[in-house]
Amino acid sequence: MTVPPPSQAADAAVWQAFRTALLARVRRRVPEPADAEDIVQAVIERLILRGGAVEDPQRLPAWLSRVTANAVADHWRRVGRIRRRTAPVDPAAVSVAADTDPDLGRQAMADCLMPLMDTLPPTDRRALMLADGEGRSQAAVAAELGVGLSGAKSRIQRARRRLADRIEACCAVERDARGSVTGFAAPCCDGGGR
Repeated sequence: MTVPPPSQAADAAVWQAFRTALLARVRRRVPEPADAEDIVQAVIERLILRGGAVEDPQRLPAWLSRVTANAVADHWRRVGRIRRRTAPVDPAAVSVAADTDPDLGRQAMADCLMPLMDTLPPTDRRALMLADGEGRSQAAVAAELGVGLSGAKSRIQRARRRLADRIEACCAVERDARGSVTGFAAPCCDGGGR
């Protein structure tokens, strides 16, 4: 057995520490270990292939953060497409059209949103509960969270986008020509899995 030169051993230790931290970050958003491993591999591959294109080394952490967030979002979109293709919506599943019974539709969607909100990171969940659940202004949310107004606005919008991505991955959403939601089927909220 040959011992690698000190620089190779140090490089290996740095790569292992980076990979471990990246995996922990991805696992907070993707609970399935195999899926998280796949995402980490994709991020590392992209770093190796395109990381040199980042001209300013100071921007590399932000670039990696964006690549990781995109890889996680791509995963959830892919999961949603696979579910919609492989698991047709069961007529017994919750199916609501906006023009039939608006109160029933709102209640069914609320019943579906809470389990999906529980999958959000705690900071996102708190921002959404304050802004949308309790109807507080963005300024009140900023004060409650101890962040600036622009930070609160960003956090709320980011949380809404993450929740929307989870809804799209879980539910079959019907939209009209303008993109407004007109109905949905939510088999994942009926015990059909997320």
